[in-house]
Amino acid sequence: VAAEEGVPVIDLHQCALDRWAGKSVAEIRAAYFTSKDTTHFNPTGAELNASCVAEGIRNLKNCPLSEALLKRP
Repeated sequence: VAAEEGVPVIDLHQCALDRWAGKSVAEIRAAYFTSKDTTHFNPTGAELNASCVAEGIRNLKNCPLSEALLKRP
């Protein structure tokens, strides 16, 4: 749908999977999700998602929004 509409896409799912590579399900749940469920992220998980969004925006071609992001150290 995004390609048909000419809308850029950031694959947050793949970014998270890449960062979780090598970790067990139990490790991922303990490190990134609340203890109540496996749907809602804890602060560490929220930071991971935010960094994936920023990385995705930086990787988009001709995206003026990338200019508003802080520079990487």
